[in-house]
Amino acid sequence: MWALSALLAGALGAAWSLGVLGVALSPIVIWLWRRAGSRGAAWVLGACYYLGAAVPPLVSMGGRGYGDVHGLELVLFAVAASSLIALAWAACWSSWCSRPSVEGAVRVIVLLAVTALPGLGVLGVASPLTGAGLWLPGWGWLGLMVHTAALATLTCSVRTMGLWACLAALGAWQTGHASAHGSSGLQAVRTSSQIAAPDDFFAQYHVALAAQRALPAPSQERELVVLGEGLGGLWTNAARRLWAASRSTRGLPHGTLILGATQAIYPAPGHRQFDAVAVVLEGGGETERIVAQRAPMPFVLWRPWQRDNGYRAHWLADGVTTAAGRRVGVVICYEQLLVFPVLKSVAAGADTLVGLANVRGLGGEAVARWQRGAMDAWASLFGLPAVLATNE
Repeated sequence: MWALSALLAGALGAAWSLGVLGVALSPIVIWLWRRAGSRGAAWVLGACYYLGAAVPPLVSMGGRGYGDVHGLELVLFAVAASSLIALAWAACWSSWCSRPSVEGAVRVIVLLAVTALPGLGVLGVASPLTGAGLWLPGWGWLGLMVHTAALATLTCSVRTMGLWACLAALGAWQTGHASAHGSSGLQAVRTSSQIAAPDDFFAQYHVALAAQRALPAPSQERELVVLGEGLGGLWTNAARRLWAASRSTRGLPHGTLILGATQAIYPAPGHRQFDAVAVVLEGGGETERIVAQRAPMPFVLWRPWQRDNGYRAHWLADGVTTAAGRRVGVVICYEQLLVFPVLKSVAAGADTLVGLANVRGLGGEAVARWQRGAMDAWASLFGLPAVLATNE
């Protein structure tokens, strides 16, 4: 029986690549976990769930690596990360979880918190908490608490899960229908460029020109235009002048543009690290604000064991800046798959969510659907306008 549950957990993880439907179905894995029967089985369920989430992107990559990380290394990282976070699933399980009880409910809440907050939550992709906005759109923090309480008090009956699955389909349809209409005043520009290495300035120049050509025609109804992660290249004085001088940038209403770039940091002589950043340009480029990515993807970008060429993490930053008169919460790529970056931005007063991503060579459309589904769910929960610009 536990083997069948493990297969179903893997399928639920893989369903995240379907977008908002996967988000809606994710609470079923908590039901499976409560019925695990032992801590060993709970560990297997957790590992299969996270591995299942990693399979569609890895399959889309076809064995190719990303940057200087080989394809086999990515597979090994997925196995190691899934095994590590599944330890929390094993540690939190007890026989009380298999029947209605206060202790069982508390253990569910502890599991959801541990796998969502900074720490182990850095690996906590595909959290069932993300689905709160599908059930309780516009409820905000109260909705998140009610959703958590509902997950904690789930009974183990098949009838309960059948009802939940039906509600999941309805919630996914409602959220997908609402997000299809977009957000007023916001526009994401979808691009398809091969992001250049930080030191390949010639390639970066051509990527920037292609991105500028993709910008929409000026419109008084468009307050904010967003370009995907990394399209600005290494953010130097030359890059600033290129974007400031661009007629496309100057033609935007109020001159407001957000684009992804890379910023070099020199912590010590002879050593260089990077920040993935979102650059806010206003007034034709005269005004500039920079927001650093808080949670780069572990092992692929964030490598704390390396002194050179890794990307820095800013776990406790709020990612909030001002753009076009809005309080914008910037969520960059991998952060969209986690829980704490969005919640930290909303807690800091963000009234708009802006996502930037580069999934070219890293799962492509499978990851893009996952990111859209998560962004739509969080925006629905807090009743916020949201936009996601992806380079695929």
